[in-house]
Parts: sequence; structure tokens; C-alpha cells
Amino acid sequence: MRIATWNISSGIDMSNYSGELFDKSPEVNADDKSLRAIADAIIANKTDVVALQEVTTTNSFKFLENLSALTGLKYFAKFENSPGFLIKNTSIGTAILSKFPIQIVEKKLFENPNLTKMTKNGMYKTHDKGFLEVSIVAENKINVITTQFLPFHRFDANILAYKAFFDEFQRKVINNHAIVCGDFNVVSGKTDLQKLLDMVAKEYNFVFDDVTTIDNKKCDNILVPKNINIQSKKIVTNTPVSDHFLCYVDI
Repeated sequence: MRIATWNISSGIDMSNYSGELFDKSPEVNADDKSLRAIADAIIANKTDVVALQEVTTTNSFKFLENLSALTGLKYFAKFENSPGFLIKNTSIGTAILSKFPIQIVEKKLFENPNLTKMTKNGMYKTHDKGFLEVSIVAENKINVITTQFLPFHRFDANILAYKAFFDEFQRKVINNHAIVCGDFNVVSGKTDLQKLLDMVAKEYNFVFDDVTTIDNKKCDNILVPKNINIQSKKIVTNTPVSDHFLCYVDI
């Protein structure tokens, strides 16, 4: 089974953008060209299950419905987390698309520390983030989590200082033996992520320790229980949209 994770930046083209995301002017509408580019990348990399972050979840956009139709991954679930900041009048969250039937296990928000930052365009604060967990009903049922951690670094805060926020999440992961896909926003990579998720690190392989964004950060990863065989892995750096790369693992 090939499982991928991808922060798709609300489904708009961020691949040539540089600067502080807080201050990027929101788009008026989602770009159909970007939707098709995202679908083409998922198809080209033959993913069976794709865990998404920063998905446009607003019902009127039908983003996931259209992405499901284009990719042939006909089963999907979503969890709306917060207002969208890249497209006007939208909400964003996490989602999972799958070629296999899925059952929702849990949707849960993390504690929001309500950090703030002043930029040239005004005061910004941390939005809600959380996780969506599903069971994938294939030959062997597996649980998959898609998550996005808060971007503490964008508020000049060290994510390791907020470890207690994620301890309940760790216990959930271990108890359910779930594969975890996400944008963890631990910009320095695997070592600090293992410190943050120290309970999980004892029982899981952290697949990637590579740059996963266009600004050379190591935010994205897939965590796989040590008793599951990892056959191969890849970071797809030529994806034409988003400021994050698509990452996948074969298990």
C-alpha cells in the first residue's frame, strides 16, 4: 500500500511564492488549474491513500468531491479546523482520500495557545489545528491519521516548549497503532519531532528527515509502527503547487 502526505496550501499555487504567509493577499477563488495539478501529481505517484492538510473544506467549493472524482480515490473524509487564510471566505482542515473504504474513528482539535504576532498587515493569532483518524478497510484494516501541528515557529516560539499539548495525541497514536501522516511544523526535522513525540518514538519509525518545503524546512513526515515493513519512500520535489512537497511511503 502506498500512503502519501501532502499539505496542499488550500489548493492554490504557492510554488513561486516567497515571503511571510501571514501577509500574503488572499485569493478570491480556488484555482481549477491547481486542483487538476494536485490530482495529476496524486495519480502520477500512484497513491492508494493520501493524507492532506490545509484542504479547502468549505462545502460550496466541493474541493474534495472534485479531487476524489479526478483521482479515482472515491472514498474520503474531512475535518474542518479553521478559517482559510489563502482564499477569501473559506475554511480549511485535514482530509484523507482512499481507494479503499474508510471509516471515521475520531476528529479532535489540539489545545490552542492563542499566540499572536504583529506584522505589517496587522495582528495574527494561531488558528485551531487537530487531527482526523480513519480506519482503512483493505485486506488488513489499518488506522491512518492526518494531522497538522500549530506553526509555533511563525510566532517565534519553540514547539518543544509545548510538548504537553501533544501527549494525549501520542497516547491515541500508540493505543490505536495508527500510521501518522502530517505537516508537523517541526522545521528542523526528525530529531526534534522525536523529542516532541518521545512516547511514539519508542515504537515508531519516523520515515523522513529531509527538506519537504520550498523554503528548506523539514516539516512533513510519516510515522509508521516498527512492526510494519517499509519497502520504499520518496519526496516528490517537482509537484507544481503548494509550498510543501508530496511525500509517500510504501508499506
